[in-house]
Amino acid sequence: MDPAKPPRISVVIPARNEAHRIGSCLEALAAQRGAAGDLQVIVVDDGSSDATAEVSRVGGATVVRTDGDGAGAARNRGVRESSAELVFLLDADCVPEPGWSEALARPFEDPGVAGAVGLITSDQRSLVAGYVQLGYEDRYKRLGEGLATDFIPTANCAFRREVLIEHPFDESFKRLEDVELSFRLTRAGLRLVFVPGARAAHPHPERLWTLMSRQYGYARYALPLYSAHPGKAVSDASTPHSRRARVLALGLALALLPVAIFVPPLWILCVALAVLSVLFSLPVIVRAFRVTPRLGLVAPYFLLATNLAFVVGAIRGLLPGKSRRMR
Repeated sequence: MDPAKPPRISVVIPARNEAHRIGSCLEALAAQRGAAGDLQVIVVDDGSSDATAEVSRVGGATVVRTDGDGAGAARNRGVRESSAELVFLLDADCVPEPGWSEALARPFEDPGVAGAVGLITSDQRSLVAGYVQLGYEDRYKRLGEGLATDFIPTANCAFRREVLIEHPFDESFKRLEDVELSFRLTRAGLRLVFVPGARAAHPHPERLWTLMSRQYGYARYALPLYSAHPGKAVSDASTPHSRRARVLALGLALALLPVAIFVPPLWILCVALAVLSVLFSLPVIVRAFRVTPRLGLVAPYFLLATNLAFVVGAIRGLLPGKSRRMR
């Protein structure tokens, strides 16, 4: 990139102890067609104890150091350090495909577009990873190219820099900060769009326990998220109504369990609600079978496990104690 010429695009990558995989991300950025010489790459080393900073510098990135304040704070710092009109956000473990930057920049030719989200891919063979990717594909089917959305996950997305300066990430959210920002931007009347041509590979959890732990962690932040954006508790572009229904049914079943100990007839209602939760999951199970029969067979167990983890996390988030918005 010519130092005398301002970059067209700044790419901000928050990273903590990512020395083992950030190199692949930086190599993919260097190989981008068209804009390869017009990308300013900023890695925000958020308190790493490994060689993340060294690997990033070798990969051609500008490195900024923060003190482990979380991904939202790291992204805000990276945005402030950026100098392009467009800021692209990537996770350190994402590998953008050729043409990614051009595809993600294209929607901004429309001055009414404030942000854009690309598509996540995965070629992992793990059943758990396949199940996670199925959720992404389900979300993409509900979106059309260029159509407005209210959810931009920061693994692969872009914004006008002025938007992120005026509306920074809420640093008190240590998870779901991208969801909170998306909701806040759409509430402000800004237009966010889906760009399926901007593809990046992203590794998903390969163990069920890891996925359950992630769902539990997300759910603990659900209360402050929906307290700030109550309308989104009913409907948003990312979450199908069937998912809300199955989580609600399972949550009611768990809530009734302590009472059922003393009122045995309630066991029937608990079982019925659990079965109802599975029935609400049938569309997902059918889609899983279409991917592979093996995935279809395990999908009901994955659904119950992840829904249970989410319900337990939501209950924990409601209990008194340290605010879920704090670390």
